[in-house]
Amino acid sequence: MCQGTFFFGLWTLGHECGHLAFSPSKTINYFVRFIIHSTVLTSYYSWRHSHIKHHIGLGDMAKDPVTKIAKPLGYQF
Repeated sequence: MCQGTFFFGLWTLGHECGHLAFSPSKTINYFVRFIIHSTVLTSYYSWRHSHIKHHIGLGDMAKDPVTKIAKPLGYQF
């Protein structure tokens, strides 16, 4: 439980670096984000790709990869 909480905190910090909210310096944000994602064993580049798709489709259940849910066969939005 403690380890999971710690890693979630690290991951959250890395996420904030992805939004350039950790430091005024882009370089520091990129460096810290890469180190943190590597530490918590999250592939930075695949996370970045899916996170960009998430922000593009935010609020649209058909386009946001985070909100996609299993649908019965034949069901359409």
